[in-house]
Amino acid sequence: MQQLLRTVLFLHGHGIVHGCIQLGHLRITGAHKLYLLAHVLPLTLFALSSPYALDARQLAAPEVQRHECITSGSDVWSMGVVLLQLLTNSETKFCTEDLVDMDLLSPWLSACGPATKSFLVQCFKKDAGVRPTLIELMAHTFLTGSHTDYDMSLGNEADAHEKEDTTESEKEEEEEEEEDDL
Repeated sequence: MQQLLRTVLFLHGHGIVHGCIQLGHLRITGAHKLYLLAHVLPLTLFALSSPYALDARQLAAPEVQRHECITSGSDVWSMGVVLLQLLTNSETKFCTEDLVDMDLLSPWLSACGPATKSFLVQCFKKDAGVRPTLIELMAHTFLTGSHTDYDMSLGNEADAHEKEDTTESEKEEEEEEEEDDL
C-alpha cells in the first residue's frame, strides 16, 4: 500500500489524478516494482454498457460515478478499494453503494483490526472533501505500524506472546521485591 500511495502521490505532484484505481490495474514485478496499468478517461467517452465502463463504474468514487470533477480525493477512495480487494477473496463482490460512508460495523470490516478499519472508513467518505489526503494516509497507523494490533495482523503471534510473558515475569519480580521489603 505504501508503494501505491507513493506512486499516486508522484502522479498528483505532476498534475495527474487517476480517478479509479483497482487491484486489477496493478502489477508487481519479481523485483517488487509496482506498475499502474490503466488510466481512466472520463466515463462519458465509453459506451456505458462496455465492459470497461461497467467495471470502472462498479467501484468508482461517488463523484466519478456522477461524472463530476475527479480530484485527489477520488484516488483516496481508490486506496480503500485496493486494500479491501486485497483483504477479501476474489469472488467477493461489492459496489460503491456498499462502501459509501462505511462504518465500523460494516460486514466488510468484520475481520479487520482497528487500524485497518480506521484506514478504510476514512477512505470511503461520500464527500471527497472530507476524505484524508494521500499524505495523511501515509502517516496513518495502519501503514506506519505504530498500532497495537500490527504484530498480530502480520501473524507474529510469537512476538506478541513474548511481550506478554516478559510483562508477566516483570510483575512476578515486582511482587517478590515487595514481599522482601515486608
